[in-house]
Amino acid sequence: MKLVNFFSKHNLSRVFVFQSIGKLNINHIEYIKNHFNNEFFPTWYSHQKKIFPDLVILNSHFIIISTNSPSISGCGIDALTREIKKIALDLDVDLLNRFQIPFCSTDIENKSMLEIDKIDVKFLPYSDFIKQITISNKYNNILVFNINITNTDQVWIMSVDHWKKLYYKEK
Repeated sequence: MKLVNFFSKHNLSRVFVFQSIGKLNINHIEYIKNHFNNEFFPTWYSHQKKIFPDLVILNSHFIIISTNSPSISGCGIDALTREIKKIALDLDVDLLNRFQIPFCSTDIENKSMLEIDKIDVKFLPYSDFIKQITISNKYNNILVFNINITNTDQVWIMSVDHWKKLYYKEK
């Protein structure tokens, strides 16, 4: 499944994914939406060009921002990173941990966005995740949320085999 399905404008866009290992509560989600939509997004630019982003929060773990443009300047990326760090500090949550692998064991085929948003997401440290999927052959039904994507046309939820091909080099 690709992220393009989650946004109002179904075009190729630069995307940023931030994750919270702990589930974001309703107050966190409202704060994040309010902060981005009312404070940061109205003042966000890339080389003096206004950015018109979309914000989606999925599974109470993932903050996904689409720029609605295929590229963005380094200064625009830096501004977004500063804003995520500020929000993380304000809410006392970690939004920049990329060493925890998010996954689920739910079939998503033919599921609506609302159904996918309700999937129970689990997290394991990278090394524990690798151990789990290499020791056990019972990982056929595991799907991985790909937090490393950079555009809406990339695969967001993928099979563990697909994830291994992209991110794991056997020794």
